[in-house]
Amino acid sequence: MAKNSPQDIKNRLYFSARLNRLMKEQGKRQIDLHNDLGIPKSTLTGYVKGRSMPNTENLQKIADYFKVEVSDIDPRFFVHDSEVILKSEQPVIDFVTMFESLSERKQKKLFKGVIKDLEHDNLPHDFLKEPSDLVTHLGSQLDELLRAKKEREMLEKENKMLEEEIRILKISNEYTLIDPKDTEAIKDFRNSHSEEDIIKVEELLNKKKQP
Repeated sequence: MAKNSPQDIKNRLYFSARLNRLMKEQGKRQIDLHNDLGIPKSTLTGYVKGRSMPNTENLQKIADYFKVEVSDIDPRFFVHDSEVILKSEQPVIDFVTMFESLSERKQKKLFKGVIKDLEHDNLPHDFLKEPSDLVTHLGSQLDELLRAKKEREMLEKENKMLEEEIRILKISNEYTLIDPKDTEAIKDFRNSHSEEDIIKVEELLNKKKQP
């Protein structure tokens, strides 16, 4: 296999992880994709094992087959940080770079060593059947970390939005307690808050007036 850049390896790892996850979730096998999409078995094996990336035609076929967007499975179309190697990704990319530089014999030797270490530490390893499974497993772990990171970011964003809504609600309640005839109090209120907050308060109060 030709030497790939860290970005190439990252792309292959994530695509493989997401393809394997979709196949598992929807109960599909490689033979199903071969029969239904007409993609050669050897080509699909490359995708599943994280050895290669699909061309545009096959990528769209796979996305349509699983009823997902291309950007859901191919990191080349990720919206955020698609070309940035994250700190958590670098060790995995380094390992894959090293692993793929080894001969098949040395890959098998490394694989046996990993299995031996896992057995010694009483750790599960039944999902590792052959050397290439090391790469696909690391890709899956990396993808899980990315998914968890995005979920945390989404929760943080939602919490900030909720905090902002509560803050504006408190300001609007403060405003409703002012006597509409007390122009001085209204003036003081407006002076004590930013123009942006005043606009948000007015929008909220207008919504409340709507039937």
